[in-house]
Amino acid sequence: MTAPALRKEQAKQVKQINPPAVSIIVPIYNAEQWLSECLDSLLNQTLDSLEIVLVLDAPTDNSLAICQNYIAKNPGLFTLVSLATNQGVSVARNHGLDAASGQYIGFVDADDWAHPQMFASLLATLSEQTAQQKAVWARCDMCSFDDDRSDSKLMDLQAQFADTFLTNKLFAADVIKQHGLRFYPDVIFEDEAFIYLLRMLEGPAARCDGQYYWYRLNPNGQCRDESKHRFNLMDKQAMLSRLLAEVDSRQLLPAHRDLLLECLTNHALSALYYPIGHAERVAFFRFIQFLIKRYQLLPANRLLQHHQHNYVISRFFRFIRQPLCLAPLAWWCQLRLRLNQLANQS
Repeated sequence: MTAPALRKEQAKQVKQINPPAVSIIVPIYNAEQWLSECLDSLLNQTLDSLEIVLVLDAPTDNSLAICQNYIAKNPGLFTLVSLATNQGVSVARNHGLDAASGQYIGFVDADDWAHPQMFASLLATLSEQTAQQKAVWARCDMCSFDDDRSDSKLMDLQAQFADTFLTNKLFAADVIKQHGLRFYPDVIFEDEAFIYLLRMLEGPAARCDGQYYWYRLNPNGQCRDESKHRFNLMDKQAMLSRLLAEVDSRQLLPAHRDLLLECLTNHALSALYYPIGHAERVAFFRFIQFLIKRYQLLPANRLLQHHQHNYVISRFFRFIRQPLCLAPLAWWCQLRLRLNQLANQS
């Protein structure tokens, strides 16, 4: 065994004997522009018992050299996983889960950064849970920002399905392993399915007060590039299909029909804000309707009284009966969104 391989094996054995409290998984692909800021924020964490798992997803820029520099200067802190070919963020995160040795797992994206107290505070929140109300994951607030910091603000994550982010949370590693939770490859919105499943399996996350995660508004990101919205809807269809199939296979449907119904109809209404054609929007609504029927989320095939009082569920069924109304509704929603954006910039 070569000297570097021996040192790597010795470090692995040490972590098995005395595992860190938290492993932070950072998937990396062509992030050289922001990577140092991200890694500096993790080095500045007040939590001492920490492991940082860097998963290089075959980047073509200078990301590898940046990672090697940080590893050389901070021996024992980093675990490096290098993928031979680019496989996407889901596969990178799954490799990170396999490599992580911490008792708790966190995720940070390579273009974002974390407040120095983020992981210590999340861990403290979980440690304070009582035996009667024991959460196995915790969440904190997020702030969004652009590159010149001219548009920093607290993100509104209070609505039912607003906080499906992965990166503002901390998870018990043994629970992820126990349930065999993995990220779906080849689709975006993979973090949403992970969060939905965990919520159904383990209940809601504990709340940690504090604005600890900073989310970069990257205009070239997959979810924010308007030219990719049509393909984003296709990815949503793939993610939601896999999610419902997995929920069904885990026999979670009976206990969570209403939650899934609200989840699906919420996704349908979100398509009103996408700059896509009318036919594509109607097709997405029809797809959501198909999933509702296939998995019998309305067993009596009619809305019950509590459904009628739910905003997103009642609106979805009203709109699906009158698909022609989707065009003016989408125009109004997108206009209102644009006006709000202009007001925030002034």
